[in-house]
Amino acid sequence: MIDTDQYEGHTPAPWDGILSGYFTIEQLKEIDKTLMQDAPLLLEEVKRLRGEPEVNCCPTCGSSDITIYDSFVDSGSHKVSCEADGCESRWFEIWRHVGIEMIEGDDNR
Repeated sequence: MIDTDQYEGHTPAPWDGILSGYFTIEQLKEIDKTLMQDAPLLLEEVKRLRGEPEVNCCPTCGSSDITIYDSFVDSGSHKVSCEADGCESRWFEIWRHVGIEMIEGDDNR
């Protein structure tokens, strides 16, 4: 886990002036330099916190010939099996809500 307290006092977004070349690296606050240098670490932490990506191939043999059974609506998971010759792997995919993406209508939250 990253200690985000070390970034307290950084220049708030947007950094348009910085990215457009209005400031040199020497003119940046030390805290901003630290934040920029740690950007790859912060990105890795975001990826870690989001969890594993959706499985679209068999974790055993790597085949994309998989079948999804059941609906995850009621249980939050569904059964998946590999249909590749010689592979009899079966597993559950467990779903969790991470947000919504509007298709139609207004988001009135």
